[in-house]
Amino acid sequence: MRELPMGHDRVIFSEMMTHPALFTHRSPQKIALINPQNDDILREILKHPTVKTVHLVQENLLTELNDPRIHTQAFIHLEPETFDVVIHVNKILFDPLPNYFKLLKKEGLLVQQSNSFFELELMKEHMQHLKNNGFSDFNLLHFPQSTGLQSAIMAIKQGDFKRVSEKIIYNKSFSTNYYNFDIHKAAMVLPEFIRKEDLISAENCQ
Repeated sequence: MRELPMGHDRVIFSEMMTHPALFTHRSPQKIALINPQNDDILREILKHPTVKTVHLVQENLLTELNDPRIHTQAFIHLEPETFDVVIHVNKILFDPLPNYFKLLKKEGLLVQQSNSFFELELMKEHMQHLKNNGFSDFNLLHFPQSTGLQSAIMAIKQGDFKRVSEKIIYNKSFSTNYYNFDIHKAAMVLPEFIRKEDLISAENCQ
């Protein structure tokens, strides 16, 4: 049986924090990666041929990857309205959301790790903060981790999420260990107790 190269949790987490958003955006070229703990997500981002630059904003990590598209810099040096996708890894922080909103282009996407599906009140709070900071539409992703069912939220700055192209994902030029089109669809299928809360609707974040 083939072993996953860096442990099941890390493989799943890094791919699900990356590929759903980069395949949802019509042309992700400029990416900001906030507070990664290792190179896993960065490595997945660099697989996408449309990506021209990745601005790596980190506290203590120095990447071992050698790619001219990588730029390591402080948050204060990031230019507003220049990023197609902002990926915020690990700690769920609400204070930076206004800054993330400013960094994104009009059709830009924010990906932010959220809570377990069984921490419903915290997920509601997360959605409310996104709405309060101007994001217009949300997608809630879920994926397995050894600690339970983890979630992440994709939020779009303006407009609505469009249907993802099965053909583009199927014909991707790189390999993945977990992510594919069916996983992408399944990750957005919500359990009934989440549907009843209607968390995804921005109109219901009140």
